[in-house]
Amino acid sequence: MSLYAGDPNANKTFKANYEINYTDLQLDRKISEGGYGIVYRGRWKYTTVAIKEIKREIIEQDKLEEFKNECAVMEVIRHPNVVLFLGACTKQPNLCIILEYCSRGSLWSLLHDLQIKMNWEYRKKFAMDIAKGVYYLHTNKQPILHRDLKSLNVLLDHALNCKLADFGWTRILGKVMTSKIGTYQWMAPEVINGFKYTEKADVFSFGVILWELATRKPPYYGIEGQVVSMRVVKEGLRPKISEKEAPGPFLDLMKRCWHEDPDRRPSFGEIIKELDAMNFKNLP
Repeated sequence: MSLYAGDPNANKTFKANYEINYTDLQLDRKISEGGYGIVYRGRWKYTTVAIKEIKREIIEQDKLEEFKNECAVMEVIRHPNVVLFLGACTKQPNLCIILEYCSRGSLWSLLHDLQIKMNWEYRKKFAMDIAKGVYYLHTNKQPILHRDLKSLNVLLDHALNCKLADFGWTRILGKVMTSKIGTYQWMAPEVINGFKYTEKADVFSFGVILWELATRKPPYYGIEGQVVSMRVVKEGLRPKISEKEAPGPFLDLMKRCWHEDPDRRPSFGEIIKELDAMNFKNLP
C-alpha cells in the first residue's frame, strides 16, 4: 500500500495506483479548510467531485505523512458508508485527493441547522450508517482505526446517507499507536493519557456522536479543548444530557460507548444489533 517509488527518503515522488492528472481537474468553489488541506467542489471527467488539495506550506515543510497515509488507506476501502476514493494527484506541487462529492455537507452542519426537522428515525439511521462504516473498518482483513471520528468527519450524500471521511489520521491496527491523534471533544481518556489505540477509542468517539444526534449541540460547548481533555481524564467528564432528551435504550448505549473502561464499551457489531432493535417510529 506504500505510495513511495523506491526509497521513501530519496525524493518526493510518490507512486499511486489511481493517479489523476491535475490538468484534468476543474476547481469550482471552496467547501471547507482543514489543517493540511482545502476541499473544493470541482469537476473531473464531467463528474462533480470533491477535491482535497494539500496546502503549499505543508508541502514546503515536508510534512506529507498525512497525505500519503490518507491515499494508502482509502485505496483499499470500499463501503457504502465510507466516502469513495476516486484517485489522487501525487506529483508536486499539486497534491490532491479526489473523492465522491457529498452534496449535503457534514453531519455537524446538518445537526446545527435547527430549521431542519429531524425525527428519531433519522437520528437512528444516521447512527446506524456511521456504525456500519466503522464496523467495516474494524473488521477489515487488516483492521483499520479511524482515530478522528466526529460529526465533522461524517458527510451526507443527496439521499442523506452518512459516509465516513477524513482518513488522514487513520491507521491499520497492529502497530503501536500512542500519539494523541484526534479532537479533544471526541477523544477517549486512554488516548488523552497516551496509551495504545484500540477499536474501543473509536467506540468512545461514537458515543459522543450519539450525544450530538440526541441534543444537536456542540459537545462541551464553551469549554476549551485542552480543559475538556484534562477533565475527561481527571473527573470523568462527559457531555451533559437529561433523560428527557433521548429514549432510554439510546441513552444507555451512548453511556456504555463512552465508559471509562475500554473493555466495558460495546463493539460496533454489538452497537449495530442494539440500534437495529430500537423502534422510534412513534417518536417525534
